Amino acid sequence: MITLMDKVRILAMHEKGISEYEISRICMLPVIQIKVIIRKREKLRASIERRSKAFERSHSDSVLKMIQEGAKQYSQKIKQIPLDKIIAVDQEMIKILENTKKEELTEPNLIKMMEKISETIMSCTDLCNADVGEHRDVRVPDAFAEEQNAASTSGCQEAQSPRTASSVLHILPIAGLYTFLPKYLESQFRLPAHHANMISGVGGILVMGLGIIISGVFILRAKPNARFVAAWIAFTAVVYAIGMSVLMFIGCPMDDFAGLVSHADGLSSFEPTCEATCGCDRNKFSPICGADGRTYFSACHAGCSNYTVADGKVASFYNCQCIGLNVTETVPEAVSMATIGYCELECSNFWVYMILFSVFVFIHSTSEVGSMLLILRCVDPRDKAMALGLIQFAIGLFGNVPCPIVYGAVVDSACLVWEYACGERGACWLYDSNVFRMFYHGTTGGILVLAFMVDIVVWYKAGSISFVEEQEGEEGSAEEMATLKSQDAQTVENDYL
Repeated sequence: MITLMDKVRILAMHEKGISEYEISRICMLPVIQIKVIIRKREKLRASIERRSKAFERSHSDSVLKMIQEGAKQYSQKIKQIPLDKIIAVDQEMIKILENTKKEELTEPNLIKMMEKISETIMSCTDLCNADVGEHRDVRVPDAFAEEQNAASTSGCQEAQSPRTASSVLHILPIAGLYTFLPKYLESQFRLPAHHANMISGVGGILVMGLGIIISGVFILRAKPNARFVAAWIAFTAVVYAIGMSVLMFIGCPMDDFAGLVSHADGLSSFEPTCEATCGCDRNKFSPICGADGRTYFSACHAGCSNYTVADGKVASFYNCQCIGLNVTETVPEAVSMATIGYCELECSNFWVYMILFSVFVFIHSTSEVGSMLLILRCVDPRDKAMALGLIQFAIGLFGNVPCPIVYGAVVDSACLVWEYACGERGACWLYDSNVFRMFYHGTTGGILVLAFMVDIVVWYKAGSISFVEEQEGEEGSAEEMATLKSQDAQTVENDYL
C-alpha cells in the first residue's frame, strides 16, 4: 500500500529531475507504479490548466492570469528548493488535487482551487527566499490589480455607446448615398439607367470592398492600438465630409434647356419659349432635342406641328416654330426639326467626379474593420453575439430606417417636374441638377461631420481598450495549447508502453 507521504516523495524526486527508474530503486517500488503516480498528477495539472485557460479567456480575469504566472515561476524555481521543502509544499498541493474529483472541476470550484494553489505558491516562495536567498518575484493578485481591471472594463463600456452612435452616423449617409447614386448619375450626367447602375457598383461597392480588405490586412500586420484605430476612423469621417463638399461643385449645368429660368431664391422653372406654347401642359415632360442644340420640355413647347414615324414609332418632329428663332440659317426647315430625347451634354466633369468619389469611398471604407474591432474589444467574449445583434439592431433602427426618409426628402426637394396621374402625384420627371447636387452631397457631408464629433469622443475613451495585448494573449494561448497537445501525446505513449 503506497501512502500519501510516499506519493509526495515520488513526485518531489520527479520534480528534481530524478528518473523513474532511479526513483523506483530508491523507494523500492515497481516502475509501473511510479509512472502511474506521475501520470495521474500530470493529467490533473493539465486538466486544471486547460480549464483555467478556458475560464480565463471567457472571463478575462486578471487574477487568474497572475496566479498562472506565479505557477509558472513556481515550476521554474522548484529545482532550486531543497528536497525536504518540496515535500512539505507538495504535500499541500497533492491534497488539493487528490481531494477534488474530475466532475467537481466547475468554475466556482476552480477559482477556490486556484486560490489555494496560489497560497501554496506563496509559501513555497517564502521557503525558497529563506533557503536560497533570492528576492521574491512571484506576481500575486492584489486589490490594485482588481481595481485596475474594473476601471479598464468600466472605461471600455463608456466607449461603447459613442461607438454605436458613430456606427449609426457612418452607416446612415453611406446607405443613403448609394441608394440614390444611380438616380443622381442619371440626372446629373444624363446617363442611361443601366450605365448608371453599373458605374455605381464598380465605383462604389467594389472600391469599398477593396478598402475593407486592405484595412483588414493592415490591422493584422501592423497591430495598431485602439487610439490609433479610433483616430483613423475620425480622420476618414472628416475626409469624407470634405470630399462631399468638394463634389458639391463638380457637376453639369442645365443651361442647354430651353425656357428654364433661374429665380432669385435659387430655384428654377420652365417658362414658355414662344407664343405658340402658351397652351401646353406643363406636367407632360417629353424632352426633344432641337436642331439648335437645346433641349425642349416637349414637342408642344417647341411649337412643333408635324412629326415623322419610323417602325411604328415617332422618330422626329418638324415645323417647330420655337426652334432656331435666334439662329440664321439658309434652310429654315433643317433648323425647325427636332429628335426625341435629350441633346448631347457638353460636359467633361463625369470622370473627374467618379475618380474623386471613388477615392473618398476608398478612404472611408478603411475604417470599417477598425470600427468593428472597437466594438468587439469592449464586450465580454460570452456576450459578443448579443452585442453584435444589439448593434445591428441599433444601426437598422436609427440608420437604415431613417435613411430612405431623409434622402427621399432631399431628392424630392430637387424635383422640377412631377408626373400626375388621376390627380395624384407620381414620380419625378426632371430634377434641378444644381439643387440636387448641393442637397445630396451637403446632407451626406453634414451627417459625417456629426460622426466626426462622436468619433472624437470615442478616441478620447479608447485608451481603455486593448488591441495588442489581447492579440499577444491569443498567440500565447495557442503556444500553450500546442505544448499541452504534445504533453497529451506523450502521456498516451507512456500509457501504451
